Amino acid sequence: MPKAYASPEQRSLTNATERHTTRVAMFAGDRPNLSLRQFVEQNRTDAAAHTPKTLPVSQRVKKTGSLYDVHSYWSKKPYLAIERFIEHYTHPGALVLDPFTGCGSTLQAALGTGRNAIGIDLSPSAAHIAANTTSFLPLYTFQTAADRLLSAVSEKVGPFYTVDFKGHKYVISSFIHSEQIRCIKCLRLFSIVEPHTSDAREKCPHCKEPFSTRSRNVEYGPDEIVACELRDSLSASRGTLHWICDSPSLRSALSGINVQLKADSIRRTCDFPVPQRLLDFGGRLNTSGSTTLGRLYDDHAIVALNTIKESVQEEPDPITRGKLLLAFSAILKNCSKMYRFHEGGGGSPIGAYYVPSIRKELNPLFALKEKLGAVVSTLHEISEWGPHSFVVSNQSAARLDIPSNSIDYVFTDPPYADTMPFGDLNFLWDGWLYPESLCRTGEAIGDSWYSVMLSVFREVYRVLKPGACCSVCYHDTSEGTWGDLLDLMAEAGFRAIIGKDVLYIETTQRAYQQTVADKVVKRDHVVNFVKSSRTLVALNLATLPTDQSVREIAKQVITDFLADNPGVSKDRVYDEVVARMFQAGRMDTSVFEEALREMAEEVREVSTPVGDGTGNRTQRTGRWYLKSTADLVADSSEIEREAAAAAHLAKSISDYIKRRPEEEGVHYSDIFEQYLPLHEKPRRLLADWLVEYFIKTPNGTWRLPNSEEEHQLLSLREVGTLRRIKRFANALIDGVPVRDKDRPNGDVDLLDWLRQCRRAGLYDQGKAIYEKGGLNSANLTEEQQVEAEDDYRICARRGSTDEAKPKHRRGKKQDDEE
Repeated sequence: MPKAYASPEQRSLTNATERHTTRVAMFAGDRPNLSLRQFVEQNRTDAAAHTPKTLPVSQRVKKTGSLYDVHSYWSKKPYLAIERFIEHYTHPGALVLDPFTGCGSTLQAALGTGRNAIGIDLSPSAAHIAANTTSFLPLYTFQTAADRLLSAVSEKVGPFYTVDFKGHKYVISSFIHSEQIRCIKCLRLFSIVEPHTSDAREKCPHCKEPFSTRSRNVEYGPDEIVACELRDSLSASRGTLHWICDSPSLRSALSGINVQLKADSIRRTCDFPVPQRLLDFGGRLNTSGSTTLGRLYDDHAIVALNTIKESVQEEPDPITRGKLLLAFSAILKNCSKMYRFHEGGGGSPIGAYYVPSIRKELNPLFALKEKLGAVVSTLHEISEWGPHSFVVSNQSAARLDIPSNSIDYVFTDPPYADTMPFGDLNFLWDGWLYPESLCRTGEAIGDSWYSVMLSVFREVYRVLKPGACCSVCYHDTSEGTWGDLLDLMAEAGFRAIIGKDVLYIETTQRAYQQTVADKVVKRDHVVNFVKSSRTLVALNLATLPTDQSVREIAKQVITDFLADNPGVSKDRVYDEVVARMFQAGRMDTSVFEEALREMAEEVREVSTPVGDGTGNRTQRTGRWYLKSTADLVADSSEIEREAAAAAHLAKSISDYIKRRPEEEGVHYSDIFEQYLPLHEKPRRLLADWLVEYFIKTPNGTWRLPNSEEEHQLLSLREVGTLRRIKRFANALIDGVPVRDKDRPNGDVDLLDWLRQCRRAGLYDQGKAIYEKGGLNSANLTEEQQVEAEDDYRICARRGSTDEAKPKHRRGKKQDDEE
């Protein structure tokens, strides 16, 4: 059996790596790590948090490197891009936390810059990848175990991939599978692949009847092996592709390889259903019959993979076993039915879960040999880091066994609402390694996203040192969740830090969604927050009359706090009242609700659909203002800030269109990047006031208004009509009573409000006004009724269930509708 990767040069590094101080790779598998608190207490520092005044400079990095390439993961960030943030916000020896650790990029960046690190993740697969890519092992120790593993599995699995062909023994490195369909004319089954190419056929090979795989009448048959790649041995680097249709002897040789019975036996032990969300993505899992873990693999592959897994589990040393399991889990996707076939080679799985019609079934022995070599490369890289330590715990970050005020810095890349269901996407790895965790709950997604995220960042706020920073890497495709992120961070107690430049992680390669989506996904933006180190100033007891009631004290606290912090959530007002009353020696919170409603009023302007049966979110965090300012949230200074910000964005939009005259408008993502560096930002979220200055195109982008539109928008701003419309519509959507001051003055007003919603892109609000606002068509003219129906139809079509996406060009039909 050839040794996989032990070149003399690599072997010579053995002594150097043996002298390396082994890092503490504490990892407890698919359960919380009970050593978490002990680790923090041993590695925490007494130094105050390092909070520099400037912000790190953004830079582009490559998605490459041995650690980056050794294992795939969703929305992975190269750790070199994170290092500059850690070096900027911490001193060497600091303790860095990532509560959504994923594949462990933050851990790697921390160790690479001389810090200690903690990784927390609810997914056992993520915790597994993070711990085992980052842990250190002497090179010779791993090479010996890897050689032993390859030798054992080759002896057991090798015969399944060995054939006699033209008088020689060959090893099959891959099978090429083609989908079969039944001809609608001659009713024969045939594979859709054209022989000697990966191109699909255009006609039935028997009767020449044209066909299309897009037709609903297509009847699919079982896959057919149409070719295989033969190599002289497992150590051979390249092989020759043979098409079985031209090789009767090869077809005869393959017929003698039968592993179906063994494969079916293994499938019965891993008959875990693919999560429904993955099936709903439309990745041809249903049509290909790949609806369980076992059915995601062909017969040869599942037998070989199961043999590898059993052999790895025989390794007694836990760190060595973890490294071998890392290599095993890293080949699970490529060895499944999701690997595409390309004539020129390559073909990694596309998208999330997708079974192509022409695919390549890899021999897991070749894949394992290559991946073990990749792990060796990571050990070379890790050996340069030094003796700092890390710990990984598989648990929710909403409750951490970590002392308060002990963490120096947090860098994290959290979940993005409904965009990436990480728990389901990790199904393949969980099913093989941690099947008992497949029913785990508590993921931050869908209806629970806001509440889970808020719980996590409240916990992050607790464990951070006063004055310490928390950097959040975020690029959700939904602009509404950006506002939610800022809201929940404020509720947790953080204050955002915005510099003159946009901070982002930009790689030289972009994911597919980053090239086509219309929202904030062009780059991975980094928003920095700080845990305030200020102490609450107690009320001056000498200035308070001795007979002043607790209620009066509460009212005074509320008035003072909302005067300085208008538009905060109810929780923040309550926290302030409790803290100030306690220090004033007049503690009694029973009067809070009454005092709050007497002095302040809630304004609900932010609307993000949630849990409405369409898979969208509706999270409304009420914003509280003093009654003297609640009716006009945008006071004179606020109007000036919005106007100044709008003027800045108008210039950016104008410059953008000049450079790209073929574009109708500008993506929200590009506008957001120009908005982030502004120091004097309006209180309201960008998405709330953008519609009052600019026009949303049918394609979902934004443009400058023409003179007539600008005059209409100016009128709306002067009287605050659009804010009134939004409060009215949001109350209808929430099913709460509408304030009298927010009601329209008759059906003509309702008609005008519906039209304004359509023009401003407030489609859900326009739909609610038409359906629930009490519009009486009998009071409208025939022309007005037609206008109302047209506006409603557009709002209903482009609402939360079918939001407009930017297109390269507008179709004539779409122009006519507008």
